[in-house]
Amino acid sequence: MKHDDDKTFIEEFAKEVLEEKQLLKDLVKSESPDYIVKDKRIGVEVTKVFANSKLDGYTKKYGHNIKNINKYNIGYEKLGGKVLRKNSVLAKILKLKNSPYHKDYIHIQTGYNDNDFNDINKAIIKKLERLNNKYRTRNDIDNFQLAIVTPMHFTQDNITKEVQEIENIQKNYEYKYEYIYIIIINKQVIVFNTEDNSYKTV
Repeated sequence: MKHDDDKTFIEEFAKEVLEEKQLLKDLVKSESPDYIVKDKRIGVEVTKVFANSKLDGYTKKYGHNIKNINKYNIGYEKLGGKVLRKNSVLAKILKLKNSPYHKDYIHIQTGYNDNDFNDINKAIIKKLERLNNKYRTRNDIDNFQLAIVTPMHFTQDNITKEVQEIENIQKNYEYKYEYIYIIIINKQVIVFNTEDNSYKTV
């Protein structure tokens, strides 16, 4: 899978989930940021975070229309990913519902930094730099938001701690993201509202 193809998939996946969850609607493709909601003057930047670069390369190689899912699953787990059947007890406990790779399986990434947000926060900082140095100059956007797509799974404790961490990160920047969406590959979304330092999971 080419970089442009993978970027397009991630952007379209984020748009699909955000609209499906009714977090945003009428997203229109743009550039710097990736989507805009014209009537509400909202701009949404999309990126992805794979803590495991080998796993990231593996998913790019296979793409998202996999014919031999058994072979794919074996390779995915060898590289540190976790494959669950959609109807497994663990999937139900974790409230994992689906995967873009196959309708019967769920693919997640676990075991990196005890599932904390280190890699996510690196991405937030990178996008804050971009926001403050580049597309903040757009005069048609008042509200900037960030969507991060990842296969990582997070503990409740770390999600709670991340609220304060995001506040600490953003206080160093003039322009900030008002909402940050962490979109798990299973379509679960952690919504961080940075205006009132709160979060919800949908």
